[in-house]
Amino acid sequence: MIQTENSYDHYCNLHREFIEEYRTISTRVVGLYQLPKKFIEDNAVAMDRYMAESSVPGAPGSADESLRGLKEFIFRIEDFKQQIMGVFFEHRTMIEKSTDYMKKVQELKGHMFEQGNEEKFVELIPELTSLRFRLKCIEERASGMISQLESIEGKWNSINGKMAA
Repeated sequence: MIQTENSYDHYCNLHREFIEEYRTISTRVVGLYQLPKKFIEDNAVAMDRYMAESSVPGAPGSADESLRGLKEFIFRIEDFKQQIMGVFFEHRTMIEKSTDYMKKVQELKGHMFEQGNEEKFVELIPELTSLRFRLKCIEERASGMISQLESIEGKWNSINGKMAA
C-alpha cells in the first residue's frame, strides 16, 4: 500500500509539472503565431519597394547579385513557413491528446473515493510521460523557429541595408 501511495504522489507531481509546462509552452507557441505576421507587417513596404527596384533593368552583374540575394531570402521565408506550419500542426495535435488525457483525469476525479482509484491515476503515468516528452519537443522546435526567424530578419536587414546604400 505504501508503494501505491508513493506512486500516486509521483503521478500528482508529474501532473502538476505537466500543467505548468503545458501553459508555458502553449503560450510561447501562440506567441510564435504572431511573430512572422509582425515581421511581414513591419517590412512589407520596404519589401515591395525592393521587389519593384530589383526588377528594373540595369547592369547585368548587379541584377544577378541582387536577384540571387532575393531568391535566397525567398527560399528562407518559404522554408520557414513550411517548418512553422509543422510546429503549429504538432501543437494542435498536442492539444487534442492533452484534452483526451484531461478527460480521463476528470473522469477518475469523479470517482475519487472508490477503492483502487489511485492505482488508475498511476496507470496514466506512461501517457503523461509521453505527453510531457512531446511537449518538450514542441518547445525545442518553437525555440528553433524563433532563432530561424531572427536569422531571416538579419538576412532581410542585410538586403534592406544594401538597397538603402
